[in-house]
Amino acid sequence: MIKFVDCKLFNLIPVTIPALVIYTERLSKGVAALSISPCFVFVLKSKRDDVGLMQHEFHHIKQFWKNPFTPFIYLLSSRFRFKIEVEAYVVQNRFNATDRLPLYASFLAKNYRIKFTEEEALEALRAESAKQLNMELP
Repeated sequence: MIKFVDCKLFNLIPVTIPALVIYTERLSKGVAALSISPCFVFVLKSKRDDVGLMQHEFHHIKQFWKNPFTPFIYLLSSRFRFKIEVEAYVVQNRFNATDRLPLYASFLAKNYRIKFTEEEALEALRAESAKQLNMELP
């Protein structure tokens, strides 16, 4: 399935990017979805209707097009990986009926080879949430 993602190329030029969404029954243990730059998103079939999860992965696609070096820096820098995932989890949280930031803080502390505690992750998620909310206000 192809979805279209609006983003800014190099953070300057508005573009619409096609994202190829592939539904699968097999991803690594504990992984519900995975994006591979520049435009591939793999999602467990059981998570097909999880809008927040899809938006999380689409946000990673946007991050790539904003800075094409993102995948390389993501692999090399735990601080950068933390920042990228915090942004994407906050986007995902906006689509939830309830606040799941504490759950996402746990994911960040345990699953991303990042040396931050759950408390530090939750603090970063709350700060990013406030930042994104302020960016949306007129």
